[in-house]
Amino acid sequence: MNYSVNLKDLPIFKKIIVDYLLEDKRIEGFSEGLPSKEKIESMMEMKFRSAEIRKSLSSSILSDYSEREVSQPVIDNINLLSDSRTFTVTTGHQLNLFTGPLYFILKIAQTIKLSSQLKQLFPGYSFVPVYWMATEDHDLEEINHIHLFNQKREWQTSQKGATGRMNTQGIDALGDNLKGLFENSPATKSLVGQIAEIYNTSQTLAEATRGMVHLLFPKEGIVVMDADKSELKKHFIPLLLKELKESAVFEKMNRTNEELKGLGYHAQVNPREINLFYLKESSRNRIVREKDKWSELNGEQTWNWEELELEVNDFPERFSPNAAFRPLYQEFILPNLMTVGGPGEIAYWLQLKSVFKEFKVDFPFLQLRNSHLFLSKKQTDLLDEFSLKTNDLLTRKEELLKSVAGELVKVDLKDDSKYIIRKLEDLTRKVINEDSTLEGKMLGVKKVLENSLDQIQSKLEKSVKSKNSNKFSQLEKLHDSVTPGGKLNERTINFFNLLNHINLEDFIEEISILEDDFTPKLYVHSY
Repeated sequence: MNYSVNLKDLPIFKKIIVDYLLEDKRIEGFSEGLPSKEKIESMMEMKFRSAEIRKSLSSSILSDYSEREVSQPVIDNINLLSDSRTFTVTTGHQLNLFTGPLYFILKIAQTIKLSSQLKQLFPGYSFVPVYWMATEDHDLEEINHIHLFNQKREWQTSQKGATGRMNTQGIDALGDNLKGLFENSPATKSLVGQIAEIYNTSQTLAEATRGMVHLLFPKEGIVVMDADKSELKKHFIPLLLKELKESAVFEKMNRTNEELKGLGYHAQVNPREINLFYLKESSRNRIVREKDKWSELNGEQTWNWEELELEVNDFPERFSPNAAFRPLYQEFILPNLMTVGGPGEIAYWLQLKSVFKEFKVDFPFLQLRNSHLFLSKKQTDLLDEFSLKTNDLLTRKEELLKSVAGELVKVDLKDDSKYIIRKLEDLTRKVINEDSTLEGKMLGVKKVLENSLDQIQSKLEKSVKSKNSNKFSQLEKLHDSVTPGGKLNERTINFFNLLNHINLEDFIEEISILEDDFTPKLYVHSY
């Protein structure tokens, strides 16, 4: 690693995230505040999870591991979940193929590191890192591809419904395609082949994703959780019924959104009147209500309240929380201390504290994950040539190019322009003292002069860009590669892009760094 930058100092994050990191008093009521040793200790003393839920949690997760051999640290951690002195650190993510965007791995690595760090702080307790798979999510288009070497490579399937339940047929073709890209990198080709084999031998996408995570993190004890289970949702039945009958999330979250709007923030997520889907084997449809009737949107099911209550009690696994309600399910089931997420995730968790209070569920600490940026020697050389820092790449491209062009212009009109305008202002005062009717004329002259000087400066900068067109073209490409669409490229590129330059073990070690006080940072690496 070359150096790090505090995330609150980066210009690309939303105001609500920056203010959260700055512990702005205006939003302190929307979270538990930034985690600290004292606050964590206090939460552990207050947090309680029933022995019955802990037993269900442990046995449910163990059943998922019955088909494959797994390392002893994982089994130990699953068994620890039934212990009242065990807490979890959790990150959630969709079931992206071949890990999808880079930050899939970043979140898991930090969750593992954070659990280890908490154990050092509190040796009398146990801390289990959990990856909560979004197995009930039905948005296949968000996960059915991988961006590799500037190309989008897709899995072709017509399956519908919860992605975790989908079979893995057809992913072998994508695996063969990926292996062919690494003929000159035997280690990377072997890793791709091992992941492809996991997909080929798994019954479902959930099973395959679990196997892939353990291949990448074989010794760290990460527990990969699929909460699409009747034995877990049966504990959640009272909250499911409350949401269906009272639309409590809708009321509380909308009120919070109005408060945030009044403070100048934008809501990341807007709730539905009912924040549950009806989940069947190949469909996941919203549940809607009209007076005293509930129905499955675009589906066949309709219920009155007695029928709906009966179905929830008999088949809780058919009721699937959406993005606004899923966090309550997670925190209700897990003895969780911290949730690790990116800026978008933390932003929508900040909308939820009043919802948690309404449902009498403990709210966790929100840990903004670290970001990581990997730059090649060619890219760092270009930064040096223009005397730029990584932060400069995180500004808008137009601003960056204008700033660089301004630095290269040998004739800088800024100081001279200010001098000329001051002289004109002196002359204007003299003219007005002589004849006040000429004030408008003099102000017009000043406006024309200012515009003319700005135009001359712009033409000088344009001339510099023209003379250095190749370099500016390279700079544009660098900016686009680092922040495509105005966001860090960790949201698009896959970690296989990097494995031609760094082996897997070193890569995992580099991304597992964490500050002692949990301060989130951007870590910049060169290779």
